Amino acid sequence: MRAPGTVVADDTRLGVVTAKFNGFVEELYVPSVGEPAKRGHKLMKVWIESPDILQKQADLTSTMTGAGRGGTLHESAERNLRFFGFSDEAVEEIRKAGRPLRSLTLNVPRDGTVLEKPALVGMRFSSGDTLFRTADLSTVWIIAQVAEGDLALIREGQAASVQLKAFPNETREGKVERIYPELNMATRTVPVRIVLSNADGRLRPGLFAEVVFANGTGEAVIAIPDSAVMDSG
Repeated sequence: MRAPGTVVADDTRLGVVTAKFNGFVEELYVPSVGEPAKRGHKLMKVWIESPDILQKQADLTSTMTGAGRGGTLHESAERNLRFFGFSDEAVEEIRKAGRPLRSLTLNVPRDGTVLEKPALVGMRFSSGDTLFRTADLSTVWIIAQVAEGDLALIREGQAASVQLKAFPNETREGKVERIYPELNMATRTVPVRIVLSNADGRLRPGLFAEVVFANGTGEAVIAIPDSAVMDSG
């Protein structure tokens, strides 16, 4: 049984980079879409506009001297800054400078590839704005659209072969991981998810695929729509 499908990014491997304060983009270390992004590497430098964040930094510096040094207030001030995206390096820089930082470097939160980059040098952003969207494409999903009448032949764990229009001479093997719960009323199809390894990075979101599901009998089956049969009498 065959069904059309599309390559999509693995939802569990998507990431969004936002800031938890207002500010301006000063510099981009990952300048364009399609660039690889490694966890912990520099992503961008931002100028902090929020007085609240400056005050939280001042709270840390005030606990570095006297009785508050190394105490509960000091640890609490560090936790507050890390909650707002300050890395260990940034906290250490505040300690060394003894004053709040106006510029902060944000690091890549997880491995992936940049899919979207709304951030531009000089742009002002607000708390919660999406600055980057990334995806780890080492594993991708094939979403096959299975016709309502064929749904009874599909089960989770079933073997499936995938052939992509972009690479017609290659066949990749996978298994049905999930049969989605909702029927598309317009097309009368149900999305079925197949997971494929993408170690070579050639499978890109949006590519068209044809999925062949194993029928479990070992026999080849050819099926055609009833409307395709012409009764000659």
